[in-house]
Amino acid sequence: MRTVLLLGWLAASGLWGQQVLLRVRFAQLDPAAQAMLAQNLTATANQEIRMLRPGLDLVTFLEDLRARGGGVRILAEPTMLTGNAQSATLLAGSEVPIPVLHDGGVSIQYRDLGIRLTLQPAIHADGIRLSVKPSVSTLTSQGPSTVSLTIPEFGTRTSAVELTLVPGQSIVIDGLLDEAAGALLRHIPRNEILDAILKNGTTNTKLVVIVTPEVI
Repeated sequence: MRTVLLLGWLAASGLWGQQVLLRVRFAQLDPAAQAMLAQNLTATANQEIRMLRPGLDLVTFLEDLRARGGGVRILAEPTMLTGNAQSATLLAGSEVPIPVLHDGGVSIQYRDLGIRLTLQPAIHADGIRLSVKPSVSTLTSQGPSTVSLTIPEFGTRTSAVELTLVPGQSIVIDGLLDEAAGALLRHIPRNEILDAILKNGTTNTKLVVIVTPEVI
């Protein structure tokens, strides 16, 4: 009965069938840009995921960072389209072949390595309620081994928070990535985002993920 009432309310409110465009930016910031970004963030219940202050246009803000001498490099700008109250998942990284020992010998399994970002936006009268669940999968060389083979082990660090955003507001994810610095093996297939994770915390630059939901 509750489900029927909810569906009826969604239809009557005009929210049923609406979609949300999720704009994701992977950005590398130098210390000056990090300091300017920190001045425009508001805290949430999760210290690893914060919000840009309301009314701040992200594109204009990034341009202003550059104009004021802040080093900002956008590594990737993927977008995801999902329905109201439906989740969408993005993997920024690589699939890595991992040998698996069993009684019959050795087989190969593929595991995700990098950043997995799961977002679920729900449209409300006061804005978008966004469930954010990022995780970082890292790889170590510490695992079971044989005479000729070492089996690497995976470690995954996850976080989660639910936030209400006003139209045009963005969230910033950064603390989660600090914990993953240097934890990936250097011989894995590489791309710009994985390179940034590897350098994160070992240089003056920081990798952040910025998400902006937009009702369309």
